[in-house]
Amino acid sequence: MLIKRLTPTHTYLQYGDDHAHDAAGKALRMANNDRTRIAMQATCNVAAELDSVFASRPDVAVLHDVRIRTEDGKLHIDHLFITHNFHVFIVESRTAGQTLGISDQKQFTLTDPLGSAYAIPSPLRQLMRNRALLKRLLRQLDLPKRFGRTLQPSFHHYLLIDPQAEVQNQSDIDFRLFVSPSQLIALIDQQAGSRSLFGFLQRMPSQQLRQTSRRIAQIHAPKGVRFSSKFRHVAAAEQPVPRSVLGNTPR
Repeated sequence: MLIKRLTPTHTYLQYGDDHAHDAAGKALRMANNDRTRIAMQATCNVAAELDSVFASRPDVAVLHDVRIRTEDGKLHIDHLFITHNFHVFIVESRTAGQTLGISDQKQFTLTDPLGSAYAIPSPLRQLMRNRALLKRLLRQLDLPKRFGRTLQPSFHHYLLIDPQAEVQNQSDIDFRLFVSPSQLIALIDQQAGSRSLFGFLQRMPSQQLRQTSRRIAQIHAPKGVRFSSKFRHVAAAEQPVPRSVLGNTPR
């Protein structure tokens, strides 16, 4: 079931004095504009592919581009999936048709179709931060119950890579964290279709899954987005969500 669609927001680039109006600065601005456009289009394409699989599924809730700022910090998840047996998949999407490189120091770079390489913030670090923040956020919500027992989510996190992209991993990061859309779909199906006793005890009705997912969507804070000179997502003009609001979000 599709709970929150991906709606592209207006973006602009923000530069410091070192990228003013000189020729080099203008060239960098144009290159980053192209990268921004490619990245957004790739994310939209992936979201559309995932929607075509899960939009009509009553056992999996799908939320795209979840942006929430709490007192614990800012959370931005590209794609979020919640199964009816409360497996939560946190997915960070990376640009299609490029080479993703990870050095032995766990520094990430992207190489665009023209062969230009540039450093990017670690998507793995963002994944782990999102996982920690989402855990705290869910504890502040009124979690669903089954047989009178509060359900406890099981968390999974992945870096979603286009099948055409190449991963050059020189670090000790587990390759299993890098998945294609088809691999991600299979992993979600595997957990949603679990017939274990624990899976049965965790299973919530479709309506309860919808309500739980909508509560997360309702505290999403859509704001204007800007990209810094380091090609980093920065949420603009956000206000923290007080804990009292989190605890009383309408169903």
